[in-house]
Amino acid sequence: MDERLFLSVLMLLTGLMTLAVRNRPNPFVGVRFGYTYLSKRAWKRANTFAGAFSLISGLLMLTLYLLDFPKSVILAVFLCCVATMAVLTYRIAKREYEIEDLSTPVGRAEPMEFGSNRVLIVEIALILLYLALVAILWKELPEKMAIHFDLYGKPDNFVSKPLGSIAVPVSLMSLILLLTFLAEKEPLLLRFPSVRSRKILMITQAMLFLVFVSVLFYNVGFISGEFVVVLCFLAVGVVIASALRS
Repeated sequence: MDERLFLSVLMLLTGLMTLAVRNRPNPFVGVRFGYTYLSKRAWKRANTFAGAFSLISGLLMLTLYLLDFPKSVILAVFLCCVATMAVLTYRIAKREYEIEDLSTPVGRAEPMEFGSNRVLIVEIALILLYLALVAILWKELPEKMAIHFDLYGKPDNFVSKPLGSIAVPVSLMSLILLLTFLAEKEPLLLRFPSVRSRKILMITQAMLFLVFVSVLFYNVGFISGEFVVVLCFLAVGVVIASALRS
């Protein structure tokens, strides 16, 4: 399937599925900010908006596809729509939760837990340690790096050395760092309150570090592709387990 058509259909299906569950909170489908877990009102309003926004975005992208706009344009529209939807949906969920909270009789207030800067320090340290490993291995890395593998450990996607060893890994690890920072400023940005969210994000950062280091080691011939695949599955399992235990 054409990637432009795939993204358009994906956005349309996401909108339909989100609207289908807008009145039924569940652990599988729908917008998942902390506020939507605490308030049925926030869940309904946030998912109604997100579903409608996704449908409109999908129709826009499908129109651009039918008019034969290039992939780069449709991808840019897709990313802009996703980012805009995330910001606006979060604001709606937060507003609706606060409205419901103000209308609820005052009871015993539970103190909001906050983390410390130690999590941020650990995540920054992992990024710096990764960059140090890249510097050490730089001359040994091939100009075309393998960054993706099939289930049998055979590489099936190659990119340039700067992109594969620095741009992609550091961007993803920096995204986790940004989410950790935002989780402190907005304790219910994610599914869990601040302390638990930050713990899960720190574990995610550690798993990303291990995966990206394994890719480096594969490209210099230290380990096999099968080992990289096993480590990736293990990392995903650890992150999922940490989220389920919280």
